[in-house]
Amino acid sequence: MANNITLGYFQINDPSAPPNGYADSQGNFYPVGVITWPLPDDCDQISIDVNEKNVLASTMVGIRLMTQGGMWFKGIEEHRGDGFVSKVEAENGKMTDPMIIAVGDLPATTMYFIKAKALGVHTDVYHLPATELQSFAGSIITFNWRTDHC
Repeated sequence: MANNITLGYFQINDPSAPPNGYADSQGNFYPVGVITWPLPDDCDQISIDVNEKNVLASTMVGIRLMTQGGMWFKGIEEHRGDGFVSKVEAENGKMTDPMIIAVGDLPATTMYFIKAKALGVHTDVYHLPATELQSFAGSIITFNWRTDHC
């Protein structure tokens, strides 16, 4: 069963962040560099790197996924309502092209974080409400899956 998570579970790396950091969908602010690691499954550590600001229309947000060398499969899937929409997948030190999501679709969207577990089975481990990503409108952010085991 996947764990429901919020923006507060990620270290946010952004050299030009807003003064108070980034707000989640509940209005809680998370300053840049604050760490609430590890995530609840297998001591995962995932950061959000914000290096491509204002490269998209303000009505869009881009999602990339990056893994470290030697890592098994990782993925982020976009689900809207009860259905799959799109995904990015990476392993072994690779970074994906961005998946672009309209900001207007964020309230109805959930991001599923998936990883290979025992016997390589792709397992849905975290659910992030996409409304958590509204602060990044106009930018492409990279979810950097730094570690995946204790």
